[in-house]
This record gives sequence, structure tokens and C-alpha cells, in this order.
Amino acid sequence: PVYKKQNNYIHISAILTAASAAIPAGLTYKYGWGASPGVTGENEDRDHPYMEWNYFKPWCRFSPYIVGIFLGYLLHITKGKPFKMSKVANLWGWTIAAATGLAIVYGLDLSGAEFFSKKLSMAENIIYGGFHRLAWAIAVSWVIFACSRGYGGLLILITVR
Repeated sequence: PVYKKQNNYIHISAILTAASAAIPAGLTYKYGWGASPGVTGENEDRDHPYMEWNYFKPWCRFSPYIVGIFLGYLLHITKGKPFKMSKVANLWGWTIAAATGLAIVYGLDLSGAEFFSKKLSMAENIIYGGFHRLAWAIAVSWVIFACSRGYGGLLILITVR
């Protein structure tokens, strides 16, 4: 079982998580893609379209899977044990998860803002392209973890009824 050899699996998970962000970031750099399908990048390689080479490929999309495995492991080792979290830590977790989720969903909706009428730089495309799936998975994992351990606040009250 995984939980008996936890150090090895934690190291492997950390390496896979880093690779899950580095692969799409590297491909975004190499082929000049935009941050997502609706965003045009600088000098896009027409022989390697974003949807075919990044969006559909499993090696560019496995970061939520790795985060989910880690969350399952975390839920398993805390199952049946008292778990205490301070109100400050809980508030920070919810704030960071909400801000991250909103930034990922609405962060690229720059079409209406005059300030953001310029194209994204290559660095911005690489950062978003490499980390948005990982960041989204972590934000959703926080919601699952907090709610399952009794720190969901109003969200638990809404879903229970």
C-alpha cells in the first residue's frame, strides 16, 4: 500500500507534479502558443497546433490527476483522526483557493479592458500555460479537503439541505 512507503511516494508525486507543470510550459515556449486555446501567442508554430499538441495530450493534462492522488492520500491518512485547523489558516485557505479559481477562470478575459488590450507576453503565456491546470486542481482540492474535514463553513450548510 502507498501509505506504508509514504516517503517514496511523496517524492515521486512531487517530481510528477513539477513535470506536469514543466511539460506544458516548455511546449508553450517551444511552439510559441498562447496561454490557452483562445489566446494567440507570439510566433505560433502552425505545424504544432495548441489543441492537438497540448490540449488533447495526456502528458500535458495529468497535473489534476496527480493532485487528486495526493488529496486522496491526505484524506486517507487523516480519516478517523481529529483534525484541527485554526480559523486564520482556514480563512487563508479559502481566500487563496477562491482567488486562484477566479484568476484562472476570469484572468484571461481581457478583451473588454482597455488597459489589457495588448497581447500577453511570452513569459505570461508560459506561466499560465504551465500552471493553470495545477493551480485549478489545488484550488478544488482545498474545497474538497476543507469541506470533508468540517471547515466548509456556509458551503456545508448549503449542500447538506
